[in-house]
Amino acid sequence: MACDEEEILGTNALRSPSPQLRVVVLAGKLEKVPLWFHSLRNLTCLYLHWSRLEEDLLPCIEALPCLVTLTLINSYVGKELCFGRGFVKLTELYLLNFPLTNKMTIEKGVMPNLKYFQLGNWNELKTLPLGLEYLTTLQQLHLVNLPIEIIDRIRKGAVDRPKVQHIPEIIHKNGMQSSEGDFIRLVGNMKQLTRIGISNVKKSDEMYLCDSIQKLQLHNYLFLMACDEEELLGTNALSSPSPQLRVVYLVGKLERVPPWFHSLRNLTHLGLHWSRLEEDLLPCIADLPCLGYLTLANSYVGKELCFCRGFVKLAGLVLRNFPLMNKITIQKGVMPNLKSLSLGNFIELKILPLGLEYLSNLQQLHLLNLPMEIIEPIRKGAVDHPKIQHIPEINHYNIMQSGGVTIR
Repeated sequence: MACDEEEILGTNALRSPSPQLRVVVLAGKLEKVPLWFHSLRNLTCLYLHWSRLEEDLLPCIEALPCLVTLTLINSYVGKELCFGRGFVKLTELYLLNFPLTNKMTIEKGVMPNLKYFQLGNWNELKTLPLGLEYLTTLQQLHLVNLPIEIIDRIRKGAVDRPKVQHIPEIIHKNGMQSSEGDFIRLVGNMKQLTRIGISNVKKSDEMYLCDSIQKLQLHNYLFLMACDEEELLGTNALSSPSPQLRVVYLVGKLERVPPWFHSLRNLTHLGLHWSRLEEDLLPCIADLPCLGYLTLANSYVGKELCFCRGFVKLAGLVLRNFPLMNKITIQKGVMPNLKSLSLGNFIELKILPLGLEYLSNLQQLHLLNLPMEIIEPIRKGAVDHPKIQHIPEINHYNIMQSGGVTIR
């Protein structure tokens, strides 16, 4: 996630991400579609927010064989969007906040397994997507904040009604961003939803939000984003989320670690952004038996972080933007299966994590915008090089200096 909406999210230097990647969430402006997208053969969920791409993303991802959920929010500034082919396994599609797009086309045979389609906040759109009638498996069409002329054309007996009459459930909602929580209350009635993504969440929405999530026991993906960096993301009223939850991303300030985290026995991916917790999160999630990927970005304001126990299945760890952190410790035996570790933007950190040598299965170490006093001691022949010599690939990137280098 970029530091703000206007900051360019630099990912073009990435050549070959992990072939195990199943979920990718990018929030920030992109200069172009990342070149590595086409290689994500195991990707099941892709989320792009604020990208505002000038080039069409769809041809770059249409052939991904495992992609089942696609969420695009303010990700494209072109005037036309066409699903021309592919997306054979896609079951859920969310297209929100396309301010300039005035035409959307779906060709016959594309997205043959789509079950849920949400379309919202398209200011210039005058008709529903052309080819909507080809989506024969569609079970729910959710229309949010669309011009009333579109809605009038699909009402019973209206001219475009035949194009949507095969869809069992069509929901039209205005005021998705109202602080009264109307839209959030509506979510609780969508019993068959398997993935939930809600942005612009306010603290005042907490009771409605938690009540709605509580009612949904089939969802396995949860993304919640506060309306801005300073708004509290209220989730403490949630007592027992779906036991099916596998992916959770929370973007917003948290008063404390959500008490329901410990119950996420099937969770495989957890991402926290902007949380700025004062209490240590790690003891609350160390024993989650299925947690494979953990991303923490500006999620803790303490000075020390210690991985003391657990994380037995963790394969990927990303730690970014800890402005006060000056020490990271990894105890022996913790994270025994970690394959990839990424550290970035630690202003006060002076040395690499203590105990890095215990991560005997580590294959990749990525260091982003770290002080040179950390990098120099681990170069070949330097004093701390023995601590990392077991790691096959070590990369150091400094975006301010335009590029990256392979340390070894």
